[in-house]
Amino acid sequence: MSKRRGIHQLGALAVTAILVAGVARAQESAPEDDLRTQIAAMDTALFAASRNCDEAAMNRIFREDLEFYHDVTGLTEPRERVMVDIMAFCADDGVGLRRALIEDSLEVHPLPGFGAIQIADHVFFELVDGQEQQVGSARLVHIWQKVDGEWKLARVLSYDHAAAAP
Repeated sequence: MSKRRGIHQLGALAVTAILVAGVARAQESAPEDDLRTQIAAMDTALFAASRNCDEAAMNRIFREDLEFYHDVTGLTEPRERVMVDIMAFCADDGVGLRRALIEDSLEVHPLPGFGAIQIADHVFFELVDGQEQQVGSARLVHIWQKVDGEWKLARVLSYDHAAAAP
């Protein structure tokens, strides 16, 4: 009888250990999952503001000392200069440039004491003869800073630009 009770107690201890480990793992991953959700939402907001030519929204998202590094055009800074470049697309009527994040490429990593690092791939589309067509792709690294509870984009690296295959 005591042997059976010992086996049951060992079994109960094993189940408890597994449950505790599972809860600990869930608690550890929850902040990163939340961080990923927050940064994904900021990515969506950023490119919606860009597509809609919403200067006020972009000003809220970009830090004043934003630095934008591009493998074709080089460094653009500060925020006002980056905004001029983005708004130039708005002035080009009929182009209809759209950007889409490749969801499964999105990586978000905490940057302790500062914010987060976002790494992803994205593709670009334009209206060509009234039809939306993919025209290119690129990779990005965004450095986000949490300032007074709000996310601000501090640094952008946009690289590995390629034209879409014909």
